[in-house]
Amino acid sequence: MVSHWISEGNIKSIENGGAYEVLEEEVYRFIETYRLEGRAFKEGIDDQTMIGRLLEEITDLKKQKYTSPLH
Repeated sequence: MVSHWISEGNIKSIENGGAYEVLEEEVYRFIETYRLEGRAFKEGIDDQTMIGRLLEEITDLKKQKYTSPLH
């Protein structure tokens, strides 16, 4: 899976004798980017899209609250 992400350019790597090395900070950057994918705070989205995603997240959280067995 990691080799797929490297080949797509999602993780920057350094080739070293046929093996690929990925710097630790690059792994953290990728994880953070992946975690925010499709979320309101994804890097590079405009304010209108961010607000729309936040409203969707609020709606989803309200649905979860009212359909949870603890409610």
